[in-house]
Amino acid sequence: MSRTILLANARLADDRLVDVTVSADRRTVLNIVDATMADANIADAGVGQQCDVRRDLSGHVLLPRFHEPHAHLDKALSINSVDNPSGDLGGAITAWVAHRPTITHDDYVRRATAAVELYERAGVRVLRSHVDLGTDVGTSGLEALLEVKANVADRVEIRLVGLPVGLTGDNSEQIIKVCKRALALGLDMMGGVPHIEADPAMAIETILDLAGSHGCPVDIHADENLRADSNDLATLARAAIRTGFEPPLTASHCVALSMAAPQRQQEVSAVAAEANIAVVALPHTNLYLQAHDHPVAPPRGLTAVGELRRHGVTVLAGGDNLQDPFNPLGS
Repeated sequence: MSRTILLANARLADDRLVDVTVSADRRTVLNIVDATMADANIADAGVGQQCDVRRDLSGHVLLPRFHEPHAHLDKALSINSVDNPSGDLGGAITAWVAHRPTITHDDYVRRATAAVELYERAGVRVLRSHVDLGTDVGTSGLEALLEVKANVADRVEIRLVGLPVGLTGDNSEQIIKVCKRALALGLDMMGGVPHIEADPAMAIETILDLAGSHGCPVDIHADENLRADSNDLATLARAAIRTGFEPPLTASHCVALSMAAPQRQQEVSAVAAEANIAVVALPHTNLYLQAHDHPVAPPRGLTAVGELRRHGVTVLAGGDNLQDPFNPLGS
């Protein structure tokens, strides 16, 4: 006889008042019944089971475990090892790139596993994590996160996004080889950082080519700066429309869109909607990293959420970095 927990008088997001029976480990919903008919339904729901715990959720809203759409498990919980005195994005990148060749497999696994446990306790069921790919570290971070992914699969579903830099630089051929190896190892999605590439538009084409060859989705770090002319989101949208790219597309950050004139925001939002690109806003980290060079009236460093939504773009919110040189805070 399995033991269960009864969550009584729970308000759901659709405003229904229900009694929910779940397994003792709280991972499986066994039954949902109308709370106004509780006495009759509990007996039916409990056939062959014993509800050994009853919790009254009156006044509370009961939601499913949620998805974290943007994390960096390979960097998580590294703040005690990597300092970023400037506090901005450039300083974080410089500090991290200098540090990452020293990271061992066991260190990756230890920190990522601890981070997953934090996410799980906060209610996360599905977690999308970017992971660095490079000529200096190869696929070492990915291999470690694939191990973590397998170890926690019964608790948290991890989806891994490749994060290369240099797809259009002097070492582009070597970087592309690393990306292809990562995809062969089991990378779930392809990403990149076009706005810091030598040729952002060509980088986006390369990312789409790599992803298309494996039929996998794309999630790029787009326009993570305060330059009004930064163009990653629009370039990705137009490239996807032109090539007929079919797997799901995501653009994370899109900070620069908030600096553009209203007409430009409308144009970019419209083409992003046409290409069916989802945008992930990352306020927790972008509010920390952006606008360090604006001593007076600093921009907020968030994307144009309102305009994107008005044009029908799916907008999500994520946490990004967790106690690392890109964001020393977070839980």
